[in-house]
Amino acid sequence: MQPARRRGASLPALALLGAALPGLVQPALGASTEEACAAMLTARVKLLEMVDSRGKADLQALKREVYASSARLEGAVGALSGADTARAVAFRRVWEAFKRTREQEILPAVYRGRYDEARSIAYGIQAERYEKMKAALGCQ
Repeated sequence: MQPARRRGASLPALALLGAALPGLVQPALGASTEEACAAMLTARVKLLEMVDSRGKADLQALKREVYASSARLEGAVGALSGADTARAVAFRRVWEAFKRTREQEILPAVYRGRYDEARSIAYGIQAERYEKMKAALGCQ
């Protein structure tokens, strides 16, 4: 598989951040919260790679990774309990909007070749939602 074609320096920076995530998560977080933070970052990075990818084969592989990471994220959030239950509730409010926008706006734009439109949404409202989700879970 060819590497995804990227514009700008944002994706390499996110990829490096993903590699460093275990050291960036607050030590007091539980395992499920750490797993959720890591899976959320992976899903975000792979979606941004889709936005910047131009190859159909790349798109399908990246979409599978987005969905697999999203499933891990939802599983980890579903496992939160006790004091972390409030985090899960706050996260889910934003996550549902994030997923809806991904499915109804970003992915259709990518598959129609409207990469600038997809990029604008992904780096606009979705970036804001991503930050809110990170805050809800306590990710850094």
